[in-house]
Amino acid sequence: MVVPGADDVVHNLANYFLGNGFAQASAGNTARNVRSNGLSFFAQNDSRIRRTFTLNLGLRWEYFGPVSEAHNLMSNLLDPKGLLVMVGTSQLPRPYTRDLNNFGPRFGFAWNLRPHTVVRGAYGIYYDYIPLHLAQANFTNSAGIGANPVGPQAIVPLNFDQNAYNGTTPGAPVFTLPAGPPVQPSIFITDHNLRTPYVQSWNLNVQQEIGNNLAVEAAYLGSKGTKLVRLYDLNQTGINPNYSVIDVLSTGAASTYHAGQITTRLQNWHRLSGFSTYTYSKSLDGASDGINFNFATVALPQDSTNLKAEKGPSIFDTHHRFTSALNYQLPKFSAIGERFGAGWQLNSIFTVQSGRPIDIVTNSGGINGRQRPDVVPGQPFVLPNWNPSTGYLNPLAFKDPSGTFGNLGRDRVYGPGFWNVDFSVSKSTRLRENLALQFRVEIFNIFNHPNFALPSGFITPGFDSTGAPKPFPPPSPGSCDTVQTCFPAGFITQTPDVAQGNPGLGGGGPDRLPHLVQNRLRRIDPVEDDAGRQAEFCDTK
Repeated sequence: MVVPGADDVVHNLANYFLGNGFAQASAGNTARNVRSNGLSFFAQNDSRIRRTFTLNLGLRWEYFGPVSEAHNLMSNLLDPKGLLVMVGTSQLPRPYTRDLNNFGPRFGFAWNLRPHTVVRGAYGIYYDYIPLHLAQANFTNSAGIGANPVGPQAIVPLNFDQNAYNGTTPGAPVFTLPAGPPVQPSIFITDHNLRTPYVQSWNLNVQQEIGNNLAVEAAYLGSKGTKLVRLYDLNQTGINPNYSVIDVLSTGAASTYHAGQITTRLQNWHRLSGFSTYTYSKSLDGASDGINFNFATVALPQDSTNLKAEKGPSIFDTHHRFTSALNYQLPKFSAIGERFGAGWQLNSIFTVQSGRPIDIVTNSGGINGRQRPDVVPGQPFVLPNWNPSTGYLNPLAFKDPSGTFGNLGRDRVYGPGFWNVDFSVSKSTRLRENLALQFRVEIFNIFNHPNFALPSGFITPGFDSTGAPKPFPPPSPGSCDTVQTCFPAGFITQTPDVAQGNPGLGGGGPDRLPHLVQNRLRRIDPVEDDAGRQAEFCDTK
């Protein structure tokens, strides 16, 4: 049902109350006694080879045991075309094989190249365990290898009766247990040879001290992730007639990250201290989320038979980021006395960064809801004069795929940027030698600049698969008359703080004074220089 002039929320509610929909439910005891074990050893040595050169060497071995269940209420698939096998049998003693070769060497050095110049570098391999919830209690159709429709405590999908749901058959149950084994249920498995994810990380930086107050650092940072967790559908082409979707937790993804960074640090220059950092970076991977915490399909590829096509920017890729934090100690106001005129400080944090990728898929969904559109050459992806009500994306830049899969690259389009300034004023008053009282006023987003979360990536392309413009809906009161108004794309409905589930605590909302007056009592262990400046070590009470 379509309500003229209504939005998607109204459409969904109307169809829900009319019974125009489809529901899924399962029955069974999902309680599982899940556990895993781990063990690690490491050795390291720090050597001062010369007075100006220090070398750090290390080696770490990690073991993360396969997940297990106290009563072996887990299953996996040994033959892609076969049936599930219960864990604990001779065929499958454990869900997947153990990984015993996780050796991680570490190397680092610090070289005092000349007075006031230091060169540092490091390289290491770091292993990570696979969280238990990825294989048990995730958000796929079948919630893990312990929730498949097999074994003594099988989790069985129920039959759904559309007529009972919409009231055509009054009194009939909406869900019923299947009379026999479920027909082609969805299942969840892991690679039988699941490996331990690891990352190689390296960096090189040069630090230069300029005078007594200024230091500059130039750095290169890089990393390469290997055997990272990802999700795909083994049964996309129907190779196993016993099941429908076969979600596979695999360690077949990879990533790369490269960044250049410039940092300046200022210490007590005419009462001004702080630092500023600029980072230019690029992060690529084949799957940024192994299984997303609340929407598993975003981790699935568009085409499970062509995982190489998923390589693209990471969902957190941020090309440019600049951060500056400054502190200015105001001079004493002698006219109002030592107690009220001394100890005042001004503080500010300024952050600006470029946008992050938008996960764009068509509203028609395709396979597993991950169909991307085709690209229309010559059209900008972003509307030139966008605002939250018009949408961020240009529907004329996209068309329905000419086949099953679209040619738009994964995470190719970036969202709006971000900038924010926070400001505070503080006053510290010494009560006695080791006790001080601090008064503080803080203002977040002092310039009241609006920042927006990423727009919705679900779009209706402006052209059909042949390249012809899509027809507008029939005329009605308040109906649309342009492609942008008939097929708006990329609505922005949240600020970043709301999108993160912390309204008022993150950046992007209106200016705020969360604590008009904030008092803190601090114990101070002062270390003073000749000018009376202090390095304070404080316990907040």
